[in-house]
Amino acid sequence: VEPLVNLGIELPDDLNETVPPAVPFGETFNVDVVIGNQLPDGVVGLVARNVSLQGTIDTPGLVFTGSSEGDCSISPDGQTIDCDFGDFAAGEQRTVSLSLTAMSGQPDDFRVDIGLSVTTSSPAVNEVTEAYLVRDVGGTRMFISGFESP
Repeated sequence: VEPLVNLGIELPDDLNETVPPAVPFGETFNVDVVIGNQLPDGVVGLVARNVSLQGTIDTPGLVFTGSSEGDCSISPDGQTIDCDFGDFAAGEQRTVSLSLTAMSGQPDDFRVDIGLSVTTSSPAVNEVTEAYLVRDVGGTRMFISGFESP
């Protein structure tokens, strides 16, 4: 049996049944992502080389603004982030906090899909591991007769 890498990605805040609150316009929030080189069942684990994370946002109005770890680059429009984390030992996990900002000046509330994928250059059980999350973005809007909160 050949030793292999077994990539893992989890979104611990999205595992419970409570829907995260809407993100107000102009606010920054964080998404914790657990990236790991899981020990494969019945096989010796290997070092995962050149582990990287790619993130995409499908809707303008929400942008990536940073990461707590890794060598990251963010596209000029903020819609993609690419982070390099180097190597992960067999069984190693790291929690990375991605920062995102809901841009001010949006005309309406909206829902956004965020896609995350983790890759390695090592031979792996799973060459790409993906996770998806959804966030609602909205704020208090002023009307002539007063305030309305969605």
